[in-house]
Amino acid sequence: MIMNKGGLHIYSKKFETAEGRIDENVLSGFMDTIQMMLEKITNIMDITVFNREGVSVIISPRNIITGLIFSIEELNSLKILLKIFMDKLEKIYNNILRE
Repeated sequence: MIMNKGGLHIYSKKFETAEGRIDENVLSGFMDTIQMMLEKITNIMDITVFNREGVSVIISPRNIITGLIFSIEELNSLKILLKIFMDKLEKIYNNILRE
């Protein structure tokens, strides 16, 4: 999932279907709130991982967008790939995303 700094859902891709999924707009707003709280508490904009009941959430904040991966296990490769992807995405679409 990709969202802007205001929590607006920009893009998501599901690789597995599940029943009872939460609306992406609600989820991105909720995750944005969590990310803002973490930034205020720690003053660090770095990858954060939450693990709960068999689900890992990897959050990669950037200057104007934030990327999230929901997975069944926490893999270092996912963290690295998400960071690289978000850096490239923000660099390529910097002018468009700021608007």
